[in-house]
Amino acid sequence: MKRILSIFIKDLKCSTKDFMLLYMLVIPLILAVILKFFIPDVEENALTFAIDQNVDQAVIQQFEEYGKVELFSNHEDLEKRVLQLDDVEGIMVEDGGYVVLSQGNEKQQVVEGLLKSILADKSKSITVTSSDNNYKLSPISSIGAATLIIMAITLSGMLIGLSIIDEKESRAIQAIRVGPASKLEYILGKSALGFFALIVQSVGILFILRLNHINFWMIMVITLASYLVALIYGFIIGVTSPNQMAGMATTKVLMILVAASVVGALLLPDQLQVLLYWSPIYWSFVGIYEALLESISWQQISLYSLFIIIITIVVYMAFRKKIHTGLNANS
Repeated sequence: MKRILSIFIKDLKCSTKDFMLLYMLVIPLILAVILKFFIPDVEENALTFAIDQNVDQAVIQQFEEYGKVELFSNHEDLEKRVLQLDDVEGIMVEDGGYVVLSQGNEKQQVVEGLLKSILADKSKSITVTSSDNNYKLSPISSIGAATLIIMAITLSGMLIGLSIIDEKESRAIQAIRVGPASKLEYILGKSALGFFALIVQSVGILFILRLNHINFWMIMVITLASYLVALIYGFIIGVTSPNQMAGMATTKVLMILVAASVVGALLLPDQLQVLLYWSPIYWSFVGIYEALLESISWQQISLYSLFIIIITIVVYMAFRKKIHTGLNANS
């Protein structure tokens, strides 16, 4: 344990001296602060209304006096517009009445009040109901927080990889053969800094974005399962890259896979999500995102974590020989 701790302390000291390593330790938290300042700016936009074309023209004209009106010919497109990142409520005609659509997180929930006021002078009785789509958190906050945690997972792997490359270049890794630390202790010691950074960054992101109402332990379980991905990711970078430049090149390739998993999870229709099931980062993002929306159970969290672990083990088995050969060749 003492030898593992000494490797961790050595890596921590090196990270404070190396700008690149220090940058990877703090950048997710800096971006969380920037996102926190950005969220109110987006949500304070001028009033915009998404309105069904079947709504009475007189009602539409009244709403045009209060803000911008966007007309839609079908309910599906109208609902998609309401669910976008900005602060937009919608109105559609259903069963002879008007239904007000919202995400439930808008700061300016004025449509229902305006609609009732506009219809107050009409002689006929029209029912007005409201739907918030069961949305409890701003999409900017939920997507932003989930993406930043995925970034923290990825950067923790980069931290491990670049640290290994640094020791290879300085030939410090050769001390494994003659020193008291075993290869397992070396691996655990190199993993400790990335693990520590991931925990601090994840907790910091949730704290900065004030997401204290969500189930913290669900986020931690899926994040810690995802650390196995970062661990393999880091050792692949470290043992396959002869220098820092090569390591950054390998990182760029792996980042494309990470970005594809996140973007695909957000944009691909449900029937095409199966194309991303091979990616552990996909399951990490979906688990974290659904936990932030409070729309996931512990059973699902356990299942997603199991998928992450199984896929990561498969990846490790595929690269096992290369990882061991890389460590032996440079040790």
